[in-house]
Amino acid sequence: MREEDNYFLGPRIFQFAQSILTNHPFESVLRGVMNDVVNQTGETILFAVRDGEKVIYSSVIESPQPVRYVAQQGINRPLFCSASGLVMLAFDTQQELDDYFRRTELKPLTPNSITDENELRGLISEIRKTGYSSTAGTAHVDAAGFGVPVFRADGHLAGALVIGAPLERAKRNKKRYVAAAKTAAEQLSRALGYRSEVGETGRH
Repeated sequence: MREEDNYFLGPRIFQFAQSILTNHPFESVLRGVMNDVVNQTGETILFAVRDGEKVIYSSVIESPQPVRYVAQQGINRPLFCSASGLVMLAFDTQQELDDYFRRTELKPLTPNSITDENELRGLISEIRKTGYSSTAGTAHVDAAGFGVPVFRADGHLAGALVIGAPLERAKRNKKRYVAAAKTAAEQLSRALGYRSEVGETGRH
């Protein structure tokens, strides 16, 4: 696809990638774990992977509730204002993080989007400590997200598991949703061969 003077991969290449991933053993595990989290929480569950300056939702299972967070598979979001994107940034090296802020225009998606670099750096530092990200109205005005990292065997990020929910339900159930997301992410990391002792210094 062309945007002004730049070219980007279009939806056909994403569809091609999905046809490959569907037959990958991890995809079966991923969908099973995501379904379990939907059953536990009643909320929409997403798996996001990084694509340069954005994240892409590579897998989505929507909540069965009539009022729910809705996201299409293949949709992308900026790193700085999405729960999954903040997880990605939290496991960048310091140099990578500096480079990201140097080249990225922090354009808000909603009036609640945080665009102050110092505030974002503080959030990213907190995510490293707590192991999860939390957003409220920063990508969608009426939605909240809780993101947790999923690691590959080498300790590098494979992606982020996210629970998306309407704001009020997310506020009431934050502790339960974060716990469910963390447990599911640990299952997925183990399925990819990750062991916590492998890479406290190797996480990326």
